[in-house]
Amino acid sequence: MNPYPIPRIFLLTLAMLCLIPVTGYGESAMSASDCDAAKALVEKFLKLDADIGRLSSEDYKKHFDSMIVYKIDGKIVHEEPGWDMFTVIQSSKVTGCQSEGQGLQVQVAYESLGDLGPGAGSNGECSSFKANKILKEEGTFEVLKIKQDLKIKNSPSPHVSVARSLELLEKEGQACSKEKVEAKRQIRQAAIIPVTSYAASQGSPQAPWQVIYRDGSDNGYKFWKDTEGETARFEYSPIQPKESSTGMYSGGEPTKGVLKPEQVEELWQRARRLGADLSLRAEGRMKGTGVFNVKEPKAYLEFTIARGPQLAAWDQFLSAFRRGTPGLVSPPK
Repeated sequence: MNPYPIPRIFLLTLAMLCLIPVTGYGESAMSASDCDAAKALVEKFLKLDADIGRLSSEDYKKHFDSMIVYKIDGKIVHEEPGWDMFTVIQSSKVTGCQSEGQGLQVQVAYESLGDLGPGAGSNGECSSFKANKILKEEGTFEVLKIKQDLKIKNSPSPHVSVARSLELLEKEGQACSKEKVEAKRQIRQAAIIPVTSYAASQGSPQAPWQVIYRDGSDNGYKFWKDTEGETARFEYSPIQPKESSTGMYSGGEPTKGVLKPEQVEELWQRARRLGADLSLRAEGRMKGTGVFNVKEPKAYLEFTIARGPQLAAWDQFLSAFRRGTPGLVSPPK
């Protein structure tokens, strides 16, 4: 028998202490019930990030510092980098929340158009915009409770609205005027149509509409309908030998005509699928690529599709609207 028995009250106290979660002195344990408040905090952060952007120390101090935790009990737990590039977005939203460790993980989703950098509003270099291949982007915010206040510890990089991105581009100097115009054009083009839903659009649009296309050899196709009640029409404008770089290529004979209703439906289904699939985009106009200009009452889209099976299938569909066979011809004697 132990001559020095441990008092029962001490054992009970020790057992209760073992059940208390270990946190920093400044942290408070969190549970799933805190998710509503955490999601509200992140929603506020997303809106400020979209409308203003975390692109300067002044912006942080005025808008974001009160929502971010940098130190706990004097120890640095988070440092924000100086961002020289950011993502241009169409929208953002909170999608979920769950308890993990001593904090909460708040999930968000963005409809991202592309990345803008490195010059907009930062280091004086001329900016450029690069469209995203994948539009749906996901991210996670880590939220802690610091002395009963919710604070964001970790967050994704800046995600800025189209309007704010264009505003920042306006601040670039005269030396970047050419690059600024091009970046603004690309952003506006990416933002005109919510591309994620473009491919799912049903049927042909209301008139007026048009689809203009130039194939890999620069032969031109135009499909259009000016008003409801009219018949949709097409026109094929082929390259002639005297216009080709070799002097020997012919795209066939010019032709024009009307479209059958089923041809109109297939035209729009194919054009929308190509326009919505950003993985098919080419960086610029090169031999073998196809250039599209698509207009409908509430939408306008320009894009270039790289050479590949999808573009070949489109060109095969258009063969019904050509006359003659494109190819090399004998040079004039």
